[in-house]
Amino acid sequence: MIPLSKEEVEARLHIDNPWWRTNQIPERFQPAHMRRRSYFDLLHKRLFDVNIPRAIILMGPRRIGKTVLIYQLIDQLLTDKVLPNRILHVPIQTPVYTGLSLERLFNWFCEIHGHDPLKGTYYVIYDEIQYMKEWEVHLKTLVDTYPNVRFLASGSAAAALRMKSNESGAGRFSDFLLPPLSFREFLYLSKVTNDIGKLEDIHGIPFDQLESQFIDYINFGGFPELIEKPDLRKNPEQYVVSDIIDKVLLRDLPSIYGIDDPRDLNRLFALLARNTGQEINLETLSKESGLQKNTLKKYMTYLEAAFLIQRLYRTDTHGNPLKHQTTFKVYLTNPSLYTAMYGLVRMDDPVLGHLVETVIMNTLLPTVYPNKHLYYWRKDGNEIDFLVIGHNRIIYAAEVKWSKTIPPLQPYKKFAKLNNIPRILIICRQNGSDIEEDGISFVIDNVMRAAFITLADLNIQDGKYPFDI
Repeated sequence: MIPLSKEEVEARLHIDNPWWRTNQIPERFQPAHMRRRSYFDLLHKRLFDVNIPRAIILMGPRRIGKTVLIYQLIDQLLTDKVLPNRILHVPIQTPVYTGLSLERLFNWFCEIHGHDPLKGTYYVIYDEIQYMKEWEVHLKTLVDTYPNVRFLASGSAAAALRMKSNESGAGRFSDFLLPPLSFREFLYLSKVTNDIGKLEDIHGIPFDQLESQFIDYINFGGFPELIEKPDLRKNPEQYVVSDIIDKVLLRDLPSIYGIDDPRDLNRLFALLARNTGQEINLETLSKESGLQKNTLKKYMTYLEAAFLIQRLYRTDTHGNPLKHQTTFKVYLTNPSLYTAMYGLVRMDDPVLGHLVETVIMNTLLPTVYPNKHLYYWRKDGNEIDFLVIGHNRIIYAAEVKWSKTIPPLQPYKKFAKLNNIPRILIICRQNGSDIEEDGISFVIDNVMRAAFITLADLNIQDGKYPFDI
């Protein structure tokens, strides 16, 4: 066997860090020059926060824009006058780096530039870190040894990242989830709006045009590349199913969890995706999928860890979570996964109501802090799609309808009075104002506005960081 020389590794590091030579991001790194997502400022602020000596673990589904965000961060660091030779970027999946420890790579970086690793501030980025065995142990050691270094690691195999960081990184890692594009980001990256931070921007867009953009968002908007490269929209099945879903279901998850036959996992995901936004019974799901209940529970946990689905559980009439739940609702984390698998949707498509509910679910879920939880309520044909519960009480409730009319309010009034909820949010295709009935305030909001809010907006406003562990 021919051993890999230090010179070969150093040559590759120079290729992966061209700013050491040019003092800027080269033109071939086009992602660095794209419009930035609303999460950029939050992550940039976090990277500079030296008061929190933790490594940032940038997580998210495949092809959601993590590497783009990394190059944009490097570009901003250079703009902020950080010396180029103090920034290290290592794409771990590159074959040259196979078998090398994180610390060795960092030490070679310091040797190349004559740095004292214990003095000065450095920015070290390990991309696709899940390809390194026991990465979490080595990264924790680096954080403890070099408190002056700002470490950021990213990866798509979210199951491995979440599992490993929770086991070994407590107090050393901060998980930062980059979710699929929000409707606001979709409009901004599509250049329909000129400012990502102003809700007022959508007020000047005719309602029909905005709804048409919203349908495009459901069909294509989950993935930035489908916006930047419109030709990919001609065959979203190839891009999303083959390049994203299959790699997670047939490669990432089987390798992480030792799944012998990934076809079962694939079939289960297809079945759950088909029923996004709908209530599912575990017994029925077992019969439909041909899988035992214990296997189903395990596989759904894997799918959640990989950011492909989210489960939502039911409460009783008083907002108390039901025990021993075998019925739940399943949501895709990205409605574009559905359209890539089952075809594009139109304005009058019967499934659109469930996909709209899926959008709102993915808008609400990241904004629910760890001390609050999201549920739904259903009884005797009545339902409230989303209940945010914290401190043993219902904080607010929201119902989603893809209709131009406001649903009958009587069932919601009864639920609100029983649980002392002062107001309920009704999300539909209507611009409206508050309706007061029997002391209950019903806030009427249209779907496009409701889908406009992101976690980044809330956290930038209140100064908090998400997903600290």
